[in-house]
Amino acid sequence: MSAMGSAIVMELRGEIDLSRKVELDAYTEKYRSSSRRHVVVDASELTFCDSTGLSFLVRLLDIAQQRDGDVTLVNTPDRLRHLLKATTLEERFRYEERVHFPRRRNPRSPSAWPERRRPNPWPD
Repeated sequence: MSAMGSAIVMELRGEIDLSRKVELDAYTEKYRSSSRRHVVVDASELTFCDSTGLSFLVRLLDIAQQRDGDVTLVNTPDRLRHLLKATTLEERFRYEERVHFPRRRNPRSPSAWPERRRPNPWPD
């Protein structure tokens, strides 16, 4: 989670389900305790979302609306859009597509490790 202007930017990655409820509650409390009006949720790496994830998004939206703000979902996967539409929540959010956020590299993350090059078994 990071700040950008009057918004908090959150990245949702992987599966958002009951097993991540404690983490989502912590994000909600961080937002609630901040003075930011808007939330930007980057969902580009989201692979699954159930009612726990939907509840999280609605809680963020409720806080934002109390502050005359909103929640913008960016890079929203089709599966999440269909889920929001099926639950009649789609119209409550704003959407932006193809937004790139510079990512901070975590040295412990495998994506930050140098690429391992294997010898080509079929040389030219």
